[in-house]
Amino acid sequence: MARQVDENKINAIKKATVETVVIDGISGASISKIASKAGVSVGYLYRFYKGKRELLEALFEERFQMINNLLLDQVYTQNSVEDIVTFFVKTIYEIANTRPQSISFTHKLLSDFSFELPKEFKKDVTNICQRLIKLGHKTGEIDADITDEIIYVLLVGGVLNFVNIRQRRIFEDKEFTQEDVVKTTELLLKALSPNSKNSN
Repeated sequence: MARQVDENKINAIKKATVETVVIDGISGASISKIASKAGVSVGYLYRFYKGKRELLEALFEERFQMINNLLLDQVYTQNSVEDIVTFFVKTIYEIANTRPQSISFTHKLLSDFSFELPKEFKKDVTNICQRLIKLGHKTGEIDADITDEIIYVLLVGGVLNFVNIRQRRIFEDKEFTQEDVVKTTELLLKALSPNSKNSN
């Protein structure tokens, strides 16, 4: 007999996991804490996840699938790198404003080298970056020396790190604005541009 899935409880578990990891860190986020915050029994949680590791990996993959999907949709439909970068930056900043713990959680797991991306995710990342580079060469927005790795580090790593710094209130304590979107997009495009060499 197939086990019944209460989507509300599963979502509560996911939400509780994100909140617990952000507050207590990965090592401090025990299954008992997560279950208690989610309002479910430890036994119920174990019906769907073998342990904390499997739960965190599932959520880590969900977050990266979301990031990949954002970019995949854009690289197949937009005609300029600027439009793609603007959309991505704006979307991530909107998530940071409305669901800040989601971005903090993603950043924490991204910084933990014990979490590996599945091979199919890596293929998506390579595909995204190569399409961006091809488009950027066509439009003159991306320098010939820019690699897949540099694209991903600047775009995904750079934006997530900016959110992390803002959330830590190191320099400013405010939500992201349209001005932040414009400034970040301009900086990213400048870093990718063939003209960036001439400005040094």
